[in-house]
Amino acid sequence: MDYRSLSKNEIKELEQNGSLCDDWSKVKVKEGFSSRFIRNVTFSGDVEIGLTENTLQLPGGLTKHSGIYNSCINNCSIGDNVLIENIRGYISDIHIGNGCIISFSGPVYCEGKSYFGHDVNANVLIETGGREVALSSKLTSQNAYLLAMYRHDKDLTTGLKRLFSEYAESQSATYSTIGENAVIVNCGEIRNVNIGPSALVSGASLLDNGTVDSNEESPAVIGNSVIARGFVTAPGSEVSEAAQIYNTYVGESARISKGFTSHDSLFFANSIMENGEACAIFAAPYSVSMHKSTLLIGGYFAFLNAGSGSNQSNHLYKLGPIHQGVIERGGALASDSYLMWPAHIGAFTFVMGRHYSHPDIEDMPFSMLIQKGNESWLTPGVNLNKVGIIRDSQKWPVRDRRKGEKRDIITHGLFTPYIISHVIKGYRFLENKKRNIKPRQEYFQYNNTFIKSSDLDRSIECYYNTIATYISETLIGRIHACGDPSQFQDALTVVNIGDISWKDIAGMITPKEGIEQIILDVKEGRVDSIDTLEKEFNELNSGYHQYEWIWCAKLIHDWYNIDVNNIKNNEVKRILELGYNAILMNGEHVLEDALKEYGDKLKVSFGVHESSGEKGAEFMNIRGEFDSNPVVAQLRKLYREKALEYHKLSTL
Repeated sequence: MDYRSLSKNEIKELEQNGSLCDDWSKVKVKEGFSSRFIRNVTFSGDVEIGLTENTLQLPGGLTKHSGIYNSCINNCSIGDNVLIENIRGYISDIHIGNGCIISFSGPVYCEGKSYFGHDVNANVLIETGGREVALSSKLTSQNAYLLAMYRHDKDLTTGLKRLFSEYAESQSATYSTIGENAVIVNCGEIRNVNIGPSALVSGASLLDNGTVDSNEESPAVIGNSVIARGFVTAPGSEVSEAAQIYNTYVGESARISKGFTSHDSLFFANSIMENGEACAIFAAPYSVSMHKSTLLIGGYFAFLNAGSGSNQSNHLYKLGPIHQGVIERGGALASDSYLMWPAHIGAFTFVMGRHYSHPDIEDMPFSMLIQKGNESWLTPGVNLNKVGIIRDSQKWPVRDRRKGEKRDIITHGLFTPYIISHVIKGYRFLENKKRNIKPRQEYFQYNNTFIKSSDLDRSIECYYNTIATYISETLIGRIHACGDPSQFQDALTVVNIGDISWKDIAGMITPKEGIEQIILDVKEGRVDSIDTLEKEFNELNSGYHQYEWIWCAKLIHDWYNIDVNNIKNNEVKRILELGYNAILMNGEHVLEDALKEYGDKLKVSFGVHESSGEKGAEFMNIRGEFDSNPVVAQLRKLYREKALEYHKLSTL
């Protein structure tokens, strides 16, 4: 709908309602405009005003009629049914969408040409630079990973920077945009910030040079006392409760709150950060830190659980903060744990104590790393018998809070080809060490850690059972995928059995060869935009299960000397029996570990007003019986289902 000039009567009515303007000819309105709902407003520059026909509901349920009240408006385009009231300062150079509310807030303005956070680089992992990632509303955990972690390939880095730079330029403007139905209430200063549709910005102290990406299905939230400079937040994200973020990206449905501070960091899907501090970190999906005195610095993390007081240091007091660390997916940091970077911690490994020796234990996943004196001691694979690992793997898919389009690609599941490839390496190393260890040798060294010889048998068993479990479970999945389990042979056939290498690209488990093809496409110019790059990632991910089966077929041949293209029923039965026995053995260990939660030592703080003979009564009334525990009940249900499934398939 076209805008028109104000009539003389409309100008007179506006002035009677306390409004002022040096040049009313620059104020344009839509046909049907009513001056009734414009009061005590000072206009300047070019202004467009939409209709004011509807009422709007503010947070808390208060209803007000749309209009502009007690404000100063300069060079703005204002959509239909917008409520602007009681602005402390002014609103300048803003395009305001239909249905927006801006109430009781400080100045909201755009100053000069702005990139709205897209001109900001976060110096992740190395504070002094070298792995910088451009903030962008197109940023995903995958394209950020390529930009940060593939610095050995200068042509790739150049190509990616060009794509992000071109997109940043496309987002630049001399005016800010506030999307439809966005709400801004009780805020301080908002400068050079684009705010997406349906976003809620409530009580923020200062927002400067940023983008709040949002949509109706996944509204973003910026809350009380937040200070944000040089930032981009994704749909569904929340930054609230006095958090402070600088040069920071907050991903899909990620939450930063309760006074958490961050600079030069990236937080991807479903990450939660509270109370502590982050500096130069790359937090891939499901990274969690919720305690005070916790510092995450100079590291790459994924599916992380950081305990209270856990921290790292990224320099050796020589050439500055130039060192970095990697904790693979599922890592957990105990309270008061410490890692001196550089270090590389394997997947699903629990770190307890202080570690200065720079452990490199990537190929020992599911381990315990503890401190003895000033030394780091490793128990490989022991976490595979812990109930916490099972609980974590089950909770992550349930806690995916994203709605609608999901940008970060996340491969859930405890056992994946990437993880199992490291389990195999660990198993083979330990097997070889067991054959060659000297008599009465109590321990041996492994990549700056120590391993007790007496732990070898248990660690080898854990890894062996994991491999057997993975093979059988993948085989079962493939059989079920064919529709008719009795016709499984066609589903198992592999035309070209290949030795595929796997990568974990910030939550996406994928063949190395596929990533190399994407990299080549970027370098040779076939990827002409970030959207094209994301399309290639999604296409690669769509073939995950097929690639996994090709890799597993090779593993079955290497592990059991069985050719899946000529597999016999008795060979299928053998694989299933080995896998089932491994699952049962692991299940016994896991339930034994869970039972420890009901041991007498853990009842010591219960029954403080009861006699010692009745101490367990309060514990039982609160915690319930072991068998009725939800986690235990779920595990037993899982094992029963597995038993039925294995029995059914073994009769084929």
